Amino acid sequence: MLAALSLVNWGAPILLSERSPEVLLRQGLMEAFQTEATPERLILDMDAALAAGEIDDALLLKEAADLAGVTLPQRQLDRLAAETTRLAQARRTAYDCGRGFILGAGEGAAGIGCAVISDFSVVGDVRDLARELPKENPNDLIVGLAAVGLALEAGMLVSLGATAPAKTGVSVAKSAARSGLLSGPLARELRVAVGEAVDLGRLRRGGRVEEAGGLLRADGLGRLTRPMGDLKAVYDVGGWRATRQVLKISDSADDVADGARAARALRADSAPVMRVLGKGALRGTKIVMRGAWKIASAIFAVIAGIFQILLVARDLLRASLRLVWWGLKGFVRAFLAGVRPDPRPAPRPAPPSSARPAPRAAPEPARLTAASPPRLDAPLEIPSARPAFADPAPQA
Repeated sequence: MLAALSLVNWGAPILLSERSPEVLLRQGLMEAFQTEATPERLILDMDAALAAGEIDDALLLKEAADLAGVTLPQRQLDRLAAETTRLAQARRTAYDCGRGFILGAGEGAAGIGCAVISDFSVVGDVRDLARELPKENPNDLIVGLAAVGLALEAGMLVSLGATAPAKTGVSVAKSAARSGLLSGPLARELRVAVGEAVDLGRLRRGGRVEEAGGLLRADGLGRLTRPMGDLKAVYDVGGWRATRQVLKISDSADDVADGARAARALRADSAPVMRVLGKGALRGTKIVMRGAWKIASAIFAVIAGIFQILLVARDLLRASLRLVWWGLKGFVRAFLAGVRPDPRPAPRPAPPSSARPAPRAAPEPARLTAASPPRLDAPLEIPSARPAFADPAPQA
């Protein structure tokens, strides 16, 4: 037991504190970030972002340079400062937010945020269904996500907000799909999941927006809610910018889950680190998490083995104590049997030789009975003679 407790004391810090999987993941990702965030790469990426007018991407690169300790050229800093004045920032935010709220498509953080706000007010889902259903070839992904969003919106009122995380993820995925931020493999996987959760054929044939919420298949919703919950987790720890980066580098629902793990480990640094590492952040997450769980499994296996050994030792000790007890018990019984006096009476001593023996009684003559036959060696007894005729009675 002491050995098991000492092992638990040694393994608990690895699993719960300074060597926990999240800490190991953060250390691994930050080491990879320091290797990749070279001054040459950051300067080239900053020039490309400023030339394309992607100010949000340029701001991310500025944060990455500060995190890596890289000093950018003054010309880039002046250009970025001119693009991020209060007036320019307010104009860009208003444009992006209006585009996200009205059209449901926003490339920046403000656009995605306003698109999600419109979906939570039911306006966004109804707008997307009314726009897509009359088309000859509607976008099944957007139609399905809008139908799921309406169903989750109704479920929020019944479940008191329990479906809010999945609703947020659905809104983010729909806005990213409309803006073209989803990769091809992830869009195909989400389209299959949406087809399992919503009866798209009946929805396209009916073409009525009010019937969309009632065409949800509860048994097929599980495959869709998991990546939507992961997107909500990314948003909670890293904001819209980290969510956008995860959607850009993810090719499957498993990649979204790895992105959520990386975001929980990196917290506020998740957006700039993922911007620099790209898909390398997902690969590093898989490697580190696999190694961390192998270490945890090994520790638990050793602890379980020690407890098993202790159980076997307990059984052996119990059997040994039983054998010792039985031996002592038999020894005590044998000892007490040798000391205890014999309850049978002792034999009388023989008389001395000078003493006169007692006269021997004459044997009683055997009697002839009907039960025992006569003995041939017995002495013959002759009866007395009797007169043949009795004497006559005297006469008076």
